This record gives sequence, C-alpha cells and structure tokens, in this order.
Amino acid sequence: MGMGRTRVGVLGCGSVSDKYLPDLAASPYVELVAVCDVVEERVRQTARRHDIPSWHTDMDTFLARADFELLINLTPMRLHAPLNLKALRAGRHVFCEKPLATTLAAADELLEEAARRGLTLCAAPNAVLSPTFRAAAEAIAAGELGVITAARGRYGSGGPHEPWFYQAGGGSLFDLGVYNVATLTGLLGPAKGVVALSGVAVPRRIVGGTEIAVEADDNTMLLLDFGSGVYAVIQTGYAYPMYPSSHRGVYDEHSTIELCGTRGVINWLGYDWAPRGIDVRTVERETWERRATDQQGYTWQCGASYLARCLAEGAKPLMTVEHAYHTLEIMLAALEAARSGRRVDIRSTFPWPIVNGVAVDGATLGGSGDTGDGAIRQGAREVIER
Repeated sequence: MGMGRTRVGVLGCGSVSDKYLPDLAASPYVELVAVCDVVEERVRQTARRHDIPSWHTDMDTFLARADFELLINLTPMRLHAPLNLKALRAGRHVFCEKPLATTLAAADELLEEAARRGLTLCAAPNAVLSPTFRAAAEAIAAGELGVITAARGRYGSGGPHEPWFYQAGGGSLFDLGVYNVATLTGLLGPAKGVVALSGVAVPRRIVGGTEIAVEADDNTMLLLDFGSGVYAVIQTGYAYPMYPSSHRGVYDEHSTIELCGTRGVINWLGYDWAPRGIDVRTVERETWERRATDQQGYTWQCGASYLARCLAEGAKPLMTVEHAYHTLEIMLAALEAARSGRRVDIRSTFPWPIVNGVAVDGATLGGSGDTGDGAIRQGAREVIER
C-alpha cells in the first residue's frame, strides 16, 4: 500500500465510537470515509459531527458502496464474528473491539479467511502498545525481577449501561477480564492451562430503567498456569462498583497488576488500558523506582489508528491476531473450567516475547519455535468445544 493514508470505515456508532472517531480523525494516516449503524438518526448525527462524507444503515450497502480499506468493528460482542467475516469476504482489513469472536470455531473461520485473502485482522485490547507495557516487558527481559513466579491482575466495575453486556455472549470476562488476560500473557507468554470460578452474583439488574435477568458472568476469577511453576490470578466482574475505584478513578495511581519474581516486583499503576506507569523494587534496590509515567499519547482506543498507520506504512503490527486468539481461548477455557470444575489445557500460542516494540517470532514458553497458523491453534477447539 505504501506511504499515505488508509481509508477507514467504522461500523457501529454507539458510545464507544465517541472515543474511537476523534482518535481516528486526528491521525494523519487515516481518511475517514464512511460510518454504518442500524439506527439511522444515530449514524446520520455521527457522520455530521465528525464530518464523514458517507453514512449507511445496512452493512451490505456499506461494503458495496463505500470505498475503504480498513473496517473498524465497534458493534456488540455477539456480532463481532459474523460482521468481521463479512468484511473480510468483502476484501477489507479488520480491526475489531474485543473480543475477536465468542467461539473458537468462529475465530478459526476468521483467521483462515484473513490468511486466504492476505488481509490483516487485529482485535483489542491494545495494551502491548503502551509505554507502561514496554517498560514492564523490558524490566522482565533484562532480568531485573529474576525468575518471574507469579502475577495478579484485577479489573472490576459496577456494570455497564447496555443490556447486551449481560446477555449470552457478553459478560464481565469478555468485557473487562480480557484486558488482564491479554496483558499478562503479553508479559509472561502463552498460558498452558486454566482453572476458574465464574457465575452470576447479581441475577437481576436495572439497566436503562428496565429490570433485566443477567445471563452472562458478572463475577469471575481465574488461575493461569504458564508452566514451570509460574502462575497468575485474574479477578474481574460487574459486582465491584468501587474496586479499586471503578471507572470514576481510572486516572488514579492504584496498582491493578502485580508481577513477582525471585529478585523483585513490579506494581502496574492504573488500569492496563489507562496506565500511569510502573513501580519497580528489587533486592538490590529496595526503594521503589517509578518508570514510564509519560504515556506518549497512548490510549485504549488508539489500536485502530495504529493499525491504519501500519497499513499505510507497510509495517507489521505489534498486535497480532494470534495473541487475540490465544486470549479468546483462555477466556472460553476459563468458562468451561468453571462449568466443569476441572482444569482446561490451552493449546494455542502466539509470537512472544514482545519486547522493545518487537514481537519475536518463534519464541514461546514451551520453546516449540513453531508459530505457524496451524501450530498456533492446534487442538484448541477440541479442548474447549469437545
């Protein structure tokens, strides 16, 4: 594609688009071509507000008439997979809000379609792009913490404002826990197994003035096994309105992720999607050292504009679809482990480690050296969906 700008179409004009569209419009690598939403008044207003020349209420028309290269999918989670697939089949690159899909069968189809057509497919979260992630990864790679032995992540809220988050195909793990799963695997490498507890703590809620029954998880805890005695605990849910300070405190400096090693510890300040830096303490230096306090423009919504830049410059994205797939497999495995009361093995992997802005192909905790598409996903569906 070479230098220049990437023509972008945005699918879904709900509240999350209010964050993505200004970020896209501010990028010199993006030309916003069209928006699409099933609610005509909403999409019309969105196009007018952001000076986007074309708007549509039907995706087929959107794909047929709007001339864009990259689709940004900001629709509800249960719609991600079928709409991603439709866009890929229409020859578009795709960036999708998390998760990539809600089943491994659907994710397999997406990866296969993208590979067959030579298209780029990426999904949020984008935490691997942040200076905070890079500082933590570099400290680990430099051996400052010694051998990493354990990690902990937590992200909860009182619950979102749209009913679909609580319906089948939604839930706090796909919505919130996904961040810690992506961040901790990005730092520690592919996980090998998971055990979990997951359920509904608040079975009925008032959302938008209407009482609804909660179908998807609103309280989940999972324990990841990375092999060699390395473990991570993740806690997430919609039952924590002040934990550690809900969305009202996303810009404070409470630690939400902890990484422990034989010679030191890292405390991640703020959420991984709204980071404030890291505090590092080692046996050689017992006072805390704060690093990466300047996020250099990083935001949780910058993944789409980042991918547009990569496409415009012909660069390989640091975010990989294999990592998004691995994150999805872990979440599905956690829900299966909670249902069955048994550990579930994880079969997929992804290019790792991710250090100094480079995803190193062929490096995994298991040392297989094979990160081809087949090896990355081998056996995953059989474990989760048997």
